[in-house]
Amino acid sequence: DISIKVPAGIAVDVEDGSGDARISNVGDLDITDGSGSLHIENIDGSVELFDGSGDVTIARVRGSVSVKDGSGDIRIERVGGSVKIGNDGSGEIRISHVKRDVTVDHDGSGAIVVEDVDGDLSIGEHGSGGVRHARIGGSVSVRGNDR
Repeated sequence: DISIKVPAGIAVDVEDGSGDARISNVGDLDITDGSGSLHIENIDGSVELFDGSGDVTIARVRGSVSVKDGSGDIRIERVGGSVKIGNDGSGEIRISHVKRDVTVDHDGSGAIVVEDVDGDLSIGEHGSGGVRHARIGGSVSVRGNDR
């Protein structure tokens, strides 16, 4: 294990090959992770994540969240900006309490659950697994299963 402390609110760029990681109380966060679970919280900026495999939890982000993920469950909650899942190979996606738009461009497999979004919801290609949404403030577009 490794532990690094930086002043609160500072921007951080992380590259992690494997192993679990916990990151909290930083500014903008740019992270590339090979494998292992990630727990990210209390971010005073935006999060950009490229993840190979492992479960991901992202909570309490002041800015926006962008994720590209190979496999593993994704849970994102309490985001002040927008959420974009560019690509997700497999695993469940759960997103809740987002102040702006939520976009899922491509999901290979796994359920998608989106709740409590003030903006629009757009879901593009998605493979196996259902889509459930509730309490969306803007428009909803679900493209359907392309398989």
